[in-house]
Amino acid sequence: MPKVPLVLHVDDSKMMLEVVKDIIAYDLKLSLVQAKSGEECIKLAKEHQPDIIFIDAIMTPMDGWQTARELKKIAKTKDIPIVMVTGESKVEDIEFAYSIGVNDYIVKPPTKDKLLRKMIKILGENVFRELGIAIPGEASVQPAKQAAEKAPAPAAPPPVKNQAVPHPAHCSGCGGFLTWVPGQGWYCYGCQQYPALQPPAPAVKQMCSRCGKEMAFLSDGGKWYCFDCNK
Repeated sequence: MPKVPLVLHVDDSKMMLEVVKDIIAYDLKLSLVQAKSGEECIKLAKEHQPDIIFIDAIMTPMDGWQTARELKKIAKTKDIPIVMVTGESKVEDIEFAYSIGVNDYIVKPPTKDKLLRKMIKILGENVFRELGIAIPGEASVQPAKQAAEKAPAPAAPPPVKNQAVPHPAHCSGCGGFLTWVPGQGWYCYGCQQYPALQPPAPAVKQMCSRCGKEMAFLSDGGKWYCFDCNK
């Protein structure tokens, strides 16, 4: 039976912990342990010896950079691959990450495609092939072409300007505005959780013109946002 990789993910955001849990544990069905701080990350890394660690760069009181440096000083954890999850893609940030021993980085948000590609790059393709996980870019072109030829032409989507704006959604706990997270529901940044009492879903869906994915809706600004394109 193939070995299932163990992933350690650390982030001080409850929302990001839930997002990554859905991807790693529920979607990809890999083993996962999570930490809410750098200190907890170091403790769990020594205890569980994960195959790879994803660390959020901006945390308090110990940020991701400090956490990575400490892990590289410890004999039991110094050889564990580390991927830094950052909000920036500046050259100096990337160079600094490599200078302290970080193996790679991804720019937020941590989507399934980004996480999987980094794990494949570091752990190898065979690990995921043996688990039956599709390798990005290896889908057969011919069957897709044949299916496209047989399928009826899709109806053109209505113009964005003619779509009704979703109703404002408010948190049942704190009363603040909610953000619609595709596939997850309404999320409250004030309470940092998905309220138990969920308002109805947006009346319409908006698809990103760049990547084609469903966009999030920011109630407080009345705007659509794409987590995949980060804009």
